[in-house]
Amino acid sequence: MSIRREAETLYRVSTVAGRSVQVLYPNPLPPEPPIDLEPLIRFWTGPIRALGRLDGSTALLPDTQLFIYLYLPQGGSPFLSD
Repeated sequence: MSIRREAETLYRVSTVAGRSVQVLYPNPLPPEPPIDLEPLIRFWTGPIRALGRLDGSTALLPDTQLFIYLYLPQGGSPFLSD
């Protein structure tokens, strides 16, 4: 995904209290051309659905910590130890 944009920021030199500083003037929003979020939405849809299914399955379990323990490597779950 390649997007050609003009310079994102503009710096101007100004003097404040006798010191020279750079002042940032960002381009106004929304950017031109607009940002295409469709690829990001398609990328995140699968993981979000998987998390929803996992959350739904934990509602059916009598012991959620046991369920989580099954999917963690041994020794990698100090928060579950007594």
